[in-house]
Amino acid sequence: MSGLTPAFAYDIKLAPLFSAEETYSDNKNLEPEGSANAGFITTTTAGFDMTGKGNRSGFGLRYALQSVLDNDQPDTHQLYHLLDANGNAELVRNHVFLNASASARQRPKSLLDPVSVDSSTAAGNLQQTYSWSATPALVNRLGNFADSRLEYTHDEVYYRASSGEDSTADTGHYRLSSGELFGRTQWALDASYRKVHAGELDSGRFGRYAAELGYQLDRHWLAKATGGYEKNDYQTLRSKTDGSFWEVGLDWAPTQRSRMSVGYGERFFGKTWRASLEHERRYLTFDASYSETLTSDRENVLRPTGTIQIFDPNCPRSDPTCLPTDTVTVYETQPANSFFIAKSGRASVAADLGRHRVTVGVGTLEREYELTGEHTYEEGVDVAWDYTAEDRWRYGLAGSWSQVSFHPENRDDDYWSIQGQIGREVFRDARVALTLRHQTRKSTDPGAEYRENAATLGFYLHY
Repeated sequence: MSGLTPAFAYDIKLAPLFSAEETYSDNKNLEPEGSANAGFITTTTAGFDMTGKGNRSGFGLRYALQSVLDNDQPDTHQLYHLLDANGNAELVRNHVFLNASASARQRPKSLLDPVSVDSSTAAGNLQQTYSWSATPALVNRLGNFADSRLEYTHDEVYYRASSGEDSTADTGHYRLSSGELFGRTQWALDASYRKVHAGELDSGRFGRYAAELGYQLDRHWLAKATGGYEKNDYQTLRSKTDGSFWEVGLDWAPTQRSRMSVGYGERFFGKTWRASLEHERRYLTFDASYSETLTSDRENVLRPTGTIQIFDPNCPRSDPTCLPTDTVTVYETQPANSFFIAKSGRASVAADLGRHRVTVGVGTLEREYELTGEHTYEEGVDVAWDYTAEDRWRYGLAGSWSQVSFHPENRDDDYWSIQGQIGREVFRDARVALTLRHQTRKSTDPGAEYRENAATLGFYLHY
């Protein structure tokens, strides 16, 4: 029974966190000019970071409970759960694996209403979203001929105080891929079936059956081609959602820390492109990707499109015990209860130069809704700089810009913000900081425009 050696002997690390902020805003509800109301907002956040690592398992968890109180309107007091968790375990050595993740975060209910840089203002347009997923997998190696993997995924998405529809999904996936016997030639047979249980507009069934063939040109280059058939059933204006598909692609891996992949093909909705590039160095991480696919708003809750998580090069995303060091929001996404074709591109770079840290994120998202034929286009840029001085002072500067085009509303919004922060460590693991910010939204709908100036005095504790 050696294969059943316990996988849950953890080396656990726990780091409590706490913050208290008092914000003065000259437009706390982000109203149009002439309707602004000023006031104080108190925000407190308490939680912890926890990581665990064993011989054949690991997890990372960050949780916090956040309280937001408008001092002039105590009846609008809001509580939010903030969670990012993931983990994996090898339950039976080399054969049975389990991966799981969960999240709780705030999202705007609608981009047509005021959207703030944080939860201290325009709280009426925030919704709490919850999601979790679990994937058990059975892996077998058929000698040097092939490897097989059979997995099942169950995931759920829930909304609080929102018009979003709660949903669940079940996915089965089987893959048989070539082994060492075939040398430079690689092949695979792949089949999956996914059923989404939601409201009438957001439910569907999606089947995909494919064969793949690749050839390793040399130690760095891999050429590959994929062909198959997909069978889908969901609410759409299209007369056909089934059909054959194909893709040709090229992978390049010049080093263990650098990878690139490109592909071009065709599906039932038209030609498709995809590309990805990853590069990691000791003090630098770079990531870029582009894809065109059929998806829905619930998938964006499970895997946020406009938000980029930054990881330390020495603690990569692939390690479940690693938590992101920073989160860059390049644009918010418009919630929708229907399927759409998404053309999504994004890139991020993070440089950790000792006392200086710089992060940059850019992204675009074009959506064509399958049920109405409407389009939205979203794009954004986020830049941040942080400097820690030798005398325990810390300085930060951040700016962002995003644009959203709504059709058929024929409305275009431009949003930008800038904020600066100065802080000082008062004792180990604790600091105080003063943050000044300005945010503005310009719109072709004058009633949607607003501007705000705010100052926040905060105390932050993270062991």
